[in-house]
Amino acid sequence: LTTLPESDDGPVFALRHADTDRLDHVNNSIYLQALREVFPQAGSLVENPYRLVIEYDKPITYGETVHIVSEWFDQDTGPGMLVWLTVDGDVRARASITPLARALPGLIKPGGRFVFFVAHPVFGRASARRNIEDDHSTGTSRHTITSWDYLDATPDMGLSVRNQAEKQYFSDRPIGMLLNACFEHGLPGGQISN
Repeated sequence: LTTLPESDDGPVFALRHADTDRLDHVNNSIYLQALREVFPQAGSLVENPYRLVIEYDKPITYGETVHIVSEWFDQDTGPGMLVWLTVDGDVRARASITPLARALPGLIKPGGRFVFFVAHPVFGRASARRNIEDDHSTGTSRHTITSWDYLDATPDMGLSVRNQAEKQYFSDRPIGMLLNACFEHGLPGGQISN
């Protein structure tokens, strides 16, 4: 992550006073929120599991104008994206986004295991709907949760909690898509379909 951006010409990331600590430095979680702003242009890179590495250089303080500068890069392991958070041309933080599956074989020691958890699609998915079905003949109700578009891996926007002020990105992926991406990059296994 030693590369520097060619220019400071990128969209502005607006800071809120609530994004800072008592010293007016931007909280670490806000760096991640700023990087999420490039996800729409990252497209296929973030449609599968990805690896995001953030390196902090200098503090960003409330009142500074932060630019998000990004560019694609290509290396022997494939495409990725570099992202810089800059203030007046000065790099304050830098990040790289690369496919996670491509990095996994090099991260796991021989004989090691890769374990991950995927929640069922009806929990937390933006397209999941809670339904109440009333049976008027018996006077009973049945509660169900319906999820559609499960096999559609397109990121969508939704609310995570009631009365949330703004929608956030949800990047749900079928388990077959997640595991097959790992298999394609050298992890032992076969192929899974949903």
